[in-house]
Amino acid sequence: MELSGSIPNSSDLDRFSVALQVSREQVGALYERGVGSTDSEHHAQLLAAIEDLSIAEEELRAQQEAIIEAQRELEIERRRYRILFEGAPDPYVVTDEHGTIQEANDALAGLLGVPAERLVRKSLDSFIDTLARQGLDACLRESPTGETAYSTLEVKAPDGRVIPVEATLSVLDSAFDGKRSFCWQLRDVSERQETEASMRALNRSLNARVAQRTRELELALEGEQSARKDAEAANRIKTELFARLSHEFRTPLHAVSGYLEILQQNIHGALTKEQRRDLDRIHQAQEHLMALVNMILDFAKLEAGPIELSMAEIPVEETLLGAEALVFPQFAKKKVAYTHHAGDPCVTVFADREKVQQILVNLLANAMKFTPAGGSVDLDWRLEEDSLLVRVRDTGPGIPAEKIEQIFEPFVQLHSAGSLPTGGTGLGLPISRDLARAMGGDISATSTVGVGSTFTFALPLRKHILLAPSFQRPGPPVNFEGASRTPELTLEQSTAALYDLVDDPSVFIKQDWKSYTPDDHEVWGLLYERRMNQLRKNGSKIFLKGADTIGLKKETVPDLAEVNRRLAPPTGWEAVPVSGFIPAKSFFQCLSLRKFPTTVTIRKRTQLDYLPEPDIFHDVFGHVPLHADPVFADFLQHYGQVAAAADNEEDTTRMARLFWFTVEFGLIREDGQIKVYGSGLISSHGDAANALGPKCDRRPFSLEAVFNQPFEIDHFQDVLFVTESFDQLYEAVEEAGRRIGAIR
Repeated sequence: MELSGSIPNSSDLDRFSVALQVSREQVGALYERGVGSTDSEHHAQLLAAIEDLSIAEEELRAQQEAIIEAQRELEIERRRYRILFEGAPDPYVVTDEHGTIQEANDALAGLLGVPAERLVRKSLDSFIDTLARQGLDACLRESPTGETAYSTLEVKAPDGRVIPVEATLSVLDSAFDGKRSFCWQLRDVSERQETEASMRALNRSLNARVAQRTRELELALEGEQSARKDAEAANRIKTELFARLSHEFRTPLHAVSGYLEILQQNIHGALTKEQRRDLDRIHQAQEHLMALVNMILDFAKLEAGPIELSMAEIPVEETLLGAEALVFPQFAKKKVAYTHHAGDPCVTVFADREKVQQILVNLLANAMKFTPAGGSVDLDWRLEEDSLLVRVRDTGPGIPAEKIEQIFEPFVQLHSAGSLPTGGTGLGLPISRDLARAMGGDISATSTVGVGSTFTFALPLRKHILLAPSFQRPGPPVNFEGASRTPELTLEQSTAALYDLVDDPSVFIKQDWKSYTPDDHEVWGLLYERRMNQLRKNGSKIFLKGADTIGLKKETVPDLAEVNRRLAPPTGWEAVPVSGFIPAKSFFQCLSLRKFPTTVTIRKRTQLDYLPEPDIFHDVFGHVPLHADPVFADFLQHYGQVAAAADNEEDTTRMARLFWFTVEFGLIREDGQIKVYGSGLISSHGDAANALGPKCDRRPFSLEAVFNQPFEIDHFQDVLFVTESFDQLYEAVEEAGRRIGAIR
């Protein structure tokens, strides 16, 4: 704070003294000269001296006022200092260089439990722990003026309490006598230390609990793994048991059926009417028992694990007719009218033919069984949005609304009051619904008591292709009521058909996942983490969703069996492990079967950035996630069918360019931004950076432009194409098929 006036110093006092001295000398001189001088001269000199004295008096008064003002402001500052000093929340104490307390505030008095006035002139050492005094005295002696020192001390209160404090020592300016003073700030850290100790104890407790819980989880995991192994062993035993039971039951039942036919043909002599009636009953019982055995075995297979499916594009109308042929005689025998409403014979659906027919036979047999003689059963089908709906209607007794879901439970059979049991196990509908759901569909029912029931079998509808004759395999005609129909078929989706596609079937191998080394898994993790970090920003969201669907993770090289288990439900695609190169024609035909030839080797650590040939990271990380998307899956199968039908060099080159600029190096626009989806861009940091960088010419996708754009595989691509959707790619393949004559 600045003072309103300056405090007089020694020079001011000297000037005042000189002025007074001069005035006295002047008065004396005037007196001596006055004896001989005139009265007027004497008078003038006296006036001048008086004037000088007045001026000196004014100067003295002004300086006195300045001193008083300075004293007043000094007192204000002193009171302000006392207020701050006394009111400070932390303990403060001022000592001399020997540690004698000169001032202490109320906070210090509260800390020590001693009034502040009783602390003055006491030694601070008396409150400091004995072991710390020597170091404290050295600190007081060696601390330069103006510097601040820090220390942790233990203060002993008179009542015996030991208080840990954090001490901040500031050296004050030396006094006029050359002695120094020290200002101490003592902060009580006992609560903080208690908190830290509690935190350490809590951390130790948590670490112990985590270790204990981890051990419990490890033991539980070991128990779960042991239980799983036991369950798998029990399941294998059950499977073997059912296989043996199948043989033990079916063999004698088939023998019974054979002998019944011999007897009915009168080979051993003519039968009486009563004997023939008894044989018919035996035959019915044999067929019923065979159906029960088959039903129980089917149910056991469903309970044992995932259902094995042979998914392919199958003609809807022909499949329905094939199922009808198996139950039609029963309708005629029971005198139940049956009507089939035929649909477009060219429509196909992606499903397992055998399982579809099994479901339809069960639905038709149930309708026939619960419909009284003279009633009727209708079958019709239609396409609704993206689904195929097959409806079986009957005029049976109907099912109460509250019991409709019960009929889909195993071993549940409903009977109306007064009706007789209809036979069966109650497994047909549960098995049929499980089979439908395994193919991505479902079975539902609606019913009105006294009117009848309607069962609806739904399957997801996929786009279909009609293959050129050069790429068809002939199938046997299906006969129903004297009609002969020759269906249009795709390649059979079976291992045997797959092996037929190559000259050396040994190229198809099994992935020995346990043979991957820790370094292999680490290399996969490095590649995965580096690419995923970028793809979360510039990768297609369809790829990211697919990677999650098939269970890609950083920690381990993918197990293709697990990948395929996750991939089958959404699209039916499968990653097939191969040991080496597959010719282009065979590769395309594999795609047409929804089989993707997959390399199982992984690059070395020295080849992280570039590998001239595909490996499992390029094939599984780069390709397979998109196979989980239904639209892309349809496009890729469609491409394989069309490309395999190309029969000249020009068409093969065009189809290779279409594959290169879509499946390998494709770009897609999503939410207004260009994203990568081609496997070469997904799996390669350098290629992706080039594709999205300024040197790449990114053009709108069109089939004509792609067909006319050559490419080279040994450097970054100068030209790439941006598609708007995978539907656009599917349409491009259809147009390509028409151009090369693969689609009619």
